[in-house]
Amino acid sequence: MKKQLALLSFSLFLACGGGGGSSSSQAPAPAPAPAPTASTLAYTDPTPSSSSAYVLKKNAALSTPGSHLVLELWGPSGVNGSGITLTMNADAAKATWSNVSASDAAGTLMSNGAVFQMPVSGTPILKAKATSGTLIATVAEQGTGSAKALNGALIRVALDLKSGVSQGSSISLSADLTKCRVLLSDGTIAPISTLNVGTLTAQ
Repeated sequence: MKKQLALLSFSLFLACGGGGGSSSSQAPAPAPAPAPTASTLAYTDPTPSSSSAYVLKKNAALSTPGSHLVLELWGPSGVNGSGITLTMNADAAKATWSNVSASDAAGTLMSNGAVFQMPVSGTPILKAKATSGTLIATVAEQGTGSAKALNGALIRVALDLKSGVSQGSSISLSADLTKCRVLLSDGTIAPISTLNVGTLTAQ
């Protein structure tokens, strides 16, 4: 009788959870899926904020579908000049300045637009330098030719998407107006007071 009572008590002890812990185990939560990697630079042209604004636009014909984006600076109507210096800052962790065309010499990093005339022979006034995310590029007429109307593509630059950037990420892109200049028809080197830049994202 005592043996039967002992067995009954032990069974009740186990039924009440006295065995030292739950016999069931919970599976660990699955790791979150990694964010999709972007393969395209998407740029939306800005709306000019005024009639005197310079505007950075996408050149769709020269851009490669996907990760190579060509941008060109357009000037305002009613202004004539002979040269331009453009200084831009981009997020160096997500994009890098590159040649406009794959056939350009290494480190060219820019090309003339459709306004200024380059010499048939000799060295053109065409120079760019990139340091991390900052690009400085200059183009100018050579010789004593007349100044040109600036309401066209003045200078072209390009960005390439870096690998591993998450899809949907915004990429900072801005002009440094303290270092943007225009050579006007009277020989004055004037600051560019308004330069509208669009939005850039990785898609």
